[in-house]
Amino acid sequence: MLRFDPVAPAAYGLTWPGPLFLAGQVPRMPRLAIIGSRAAHRRFTDCVPGLVRAAAETGYALVSGGAVGIDAAAHRAALDLGVAQVAVLPGPPDALYPPDHEPLFEAIVDGGGAVLCPHPPGTVTSRGMFASRNALVVQLSAAVVGVQAGARSGTRGTLRLALRAACRTAGIVGSPGVAWALGAGATSLGPPRPELVQACALAWLREEPTHRAWPAALSWIEQALSQRPAVTVDDFDDPLAAAVALVEAEAGGWVAEVAPGRYVRAG
Repeated sequence: MLRFDPVAPAAYGLTWPGPLFLAGQVPRMPRLAIIGSRAAHRRFTDCVPGLVRAAAETGYALVSGGAVGIDAAAHRAALDLGVAQVAVLPGPPDALYPPDHEPLFEAIVDGGGAVLCPHPPGTVTSRGMFASRNALVVQLSAAVVGVQAGARSGTRGTLRLALRAACRTAGIVGSPGVAWALGAGATSLGPPRPELVQACALAWLREEPTHRAWPAALSWIEQALSQRPAVTVDDFDDPLAAAVALVEAEAGGWVAEVAPGRYVRAG
C-alpha cells in the first residue's frame, strides 16, 4: 500500500487551495505531459512509446493522469524505459482512481516516481475533480502532447489550458480534439505513425524545426492556405478533387479538420 504525505503546492510551483498528497518523489523539470483518450485506438497507443523515448533522449520526465488508455500506455512505457514520472490522480489517496491501476501506481513509486492526489482522504470523487486534475497536469509540465482526443473531452480541455498558459503544446493528427489544438497553434507531430511521431517529437523537444515540406501534388492546397486561415471544398473550382486532396493532406499531417469540412494548416 502506498504511503501519502501532505505537501505544500507551492513547493512544486502549483496553485491549489489546500495541501496535496504525495507518494514518492516528483521528478525535476523539465517534464512532458502525454495525455489522450481513455478509449484509445491502437494506432495512437502505438505512438506512445516513441513519445516517451523522445522525452528520455531530451531529458524530460513524464507527467500523465493515471487513467486507462493513453495515460496508462505512457506510464507503462516510462516504467519500461526507466523514465522518471509522476501520475496526477483526480481524487483522494484513500480512493485511488481508477482502482484497477493500484498495481501500476505502486510500480511507479517503486520505480522512483510519484503519485499525486489533490484531495484529502475521505473526499468523494466527483466529475469536477477530473478537470482540476487536468489543470495540475499542465502546471506540472514544461510541454504537453495530445495523442488522441474527442471533440468534447477532458484531453481537449487540457490542451486548451496548456495553450492558454503558453505551455509548449503539440499533438498527433487524426482526432477532432487534437485537430482543434493544432488549429489553435499547437505543433503537429504528424499522423499516427510511430517512427514519424518519435522523430517529430524529438525535434520539437529539442526546439528544432518540425516542418515537413508539402508534396508537389498538394501544393495548390498549401497555396490556398497561405491566403486564408481555413478552407473548405467549396473554396476550390473542383470540390471533388479538393475533398480528395484535403483528406490526403490530413493523413500526411499537413492540415487538420477543426470542424466538419473545415481545414486549417496543422500547427
